[in-house]
Amino acid sequence: MTRNSWQFAAWIRQKLAEGAPGERLPTDAQMAEMFGLSKSTVRRLLARHAGGDVLSRIPGKGSFLSGPPQPPPVCEPPRTSAENIAAQILDDIHAGVLRRGQVLPPVKQMVYRLRVSAATVRRAYGLLRQRHVVTRTGRTYRIGGFTEVLRPGADRDVMLFGEKPSHIARLFTTDELAPAYRKMELELHANGLVLHVEPLEAIGRLLPLWRRRRQLPQALALWLANLSDFEVHQKTYARIRRLADALGRRPPALLVDGYGPAPPRCPRGIHLISRGNIVTASARMLAEYLVRCGWRAACFFAEHEDPKRVIQWVKARAELKHLDPEFEFRMVARAEGGGREARRSGQALTNVLRTPGTALVLTKYERVPVDVLLGELVILRNFAELYARFPHARMWVFLKDRCAADALHWARDAGVPVPRALSIISTEHDPNYYHLGLSCCMPDYEQIGYQMAHALIGEIPIRRTTKGYIRTEALLMEKETTRRE
Repeated sequence: MTRNSWQFAAWIRQKLAEGAPGERLPTDAQMAEMFGLSKSTVRRLLARHAGGDVLSRIPGKGSFLSGPPQPPPVCEPPRTSAENIAAQILDDIHAGVLRRGQVLPPVKQMVYRLRVSAATVRRAYGLLRQRHVVTRTGRTYRIGGFTEVLRPGADRDVMLFGEKPSHIARLFTTDELAPAYRKMELELHANGLVLHVEPLEAIGRLLPLWRRRRQLPQALALWLANLSDFEVHQKTYARIRRLADALGRRPPALLVDGYGPAPPRCPRGIHLISRGNIVTASARMLAEYLVRCGWRAACFFAEHEDPKRVIQWVKARAELKHLDPEFEFRMVARAEGGGREARRSGQALTNVLRTPGTALVLTKYERVPVDVLLGELVILRNFAELYARFPHARMWVFLKDRCAADALHWARDAGVPVPRALSIISTEHDPNYYHLGLSCCMPDYEQIGYQMAHALIGEIPIRRTTKGYIRTEALLMEKETTRRE
């Protein structure tokens, strides 16, 4: 047995020992490319484990890890009409369609609209009341708590801290979540709260001031925190909680907007929004859209001026391969200057793909060697060369609207009809390019900002992940530059 065969056999044994039942292995062609083997050798080595209780080979589907029989799924009883109505109202509150302080429709109106009995509507409103989502005053049901709904108090403070004072100026302008923060501030203002922005180092000065005045802000937020230092932030928050206990007050909520490796669970009293999860939501939405529309190949453009965002494409590739193992993924970098610029761009992207951050992303998906990713990297001079070289990959995906606009202008000049012969999509939504009708897949900043605001306000339940993080959504806007296959 050759060295490559030994490595592949060891990899299979590790998969069988550590993998979860039902996990799908890469295709035979992908495994052959990963380990430098022929497909016949891969099939021969897999056949040693197939047919038993550890590995299943299903023609046309792939190879799957087997395991002990799984318990049958628990069938939940069907929801009642009242529960369905309550769930729909709760979804509208989460989405910001219904807002805090707003009156729910009268019972008679809901009866006429939904063709249900008055008792059903009252039960639905009662369920929301039990969850402290609405407050009843007479025959009226309002969203939110009793005190704030009836007697909105004076303006209260929300303190937003940034780790680096020099970066705070871009919080509402050039930061990736700037639209979400603008939405958050408007939502806070609509609910009688004022947002104050301070450097993180100011907490040491503010703690004695709060103790002396016997006052605490309504909530705290930490912008662009390195989650590797999460224990430090927890200790600071513990000091604030102890102060609240000493003053006999409710501890302020803490919202942490962070990047990097996140803790396994979100601690009590802390609302965590992970930028990595936001990127994952967009990558998943994009992958689902491409596969649903019948695309089998696509080119993803990596911008040389921001190579770190290549990790977004690594996640998109993983999501695509999960949905369609045969999907042809190409990462493309443009180097108009030729040889020297091509080498510089290639080296920059190679360095990013070999970083610990990329390795961390890969551990959360199918284990794919970095060399496979590098083999899918293409460096070309211009769009014309790409269009001629990959005639089957007529979906081009860009990180920036500016680069997508360059591709659109090239296509028009070259007589390539968009979207009939070439589809273009971006992951940005820059107002400077609205007039071009670029299709885009991006985070749902309105929903993210709304969730962030109400995590600080309280009273309205927030959608969360299984680990307790704030759940973020993405949206895809089909405009003039995409078509279905």
